[in-house]
Amino acid sequence: MFYWILVFAGFLVVLALSQWAIAGLKARHININRWIWALSSFLVMIIPYLIWPHLNDVVAAILYGFCALFAVIFMIEEHSYFLKKGHM
Repeated sequence: MFYWILVFAGFLVVLALSQWAIAGLKARHININRWIWALSSFLVMIIPYLIWPHLNDVVAAILYGFCALFAVIFMIEEHSYFLKKGHM
């Protein structure tokens, strides 16, 4: 049970960080395509593992955090795109 509480709390942290990142970028008038976020969520894990096959656990955890952050930002941007285009 405690594990799932930690997972949920971690998701809330990632969600808050992604909202903060999106707001910061939009305040500076920086618009990144949602597909760039989707690609970067995978490439942030693939490229370092191709270069260094045996990464430190701390570095891998940080990369997993960026992967989660970019994936959530992609989902938020995709949802806002569908709301703007009237698909939902």
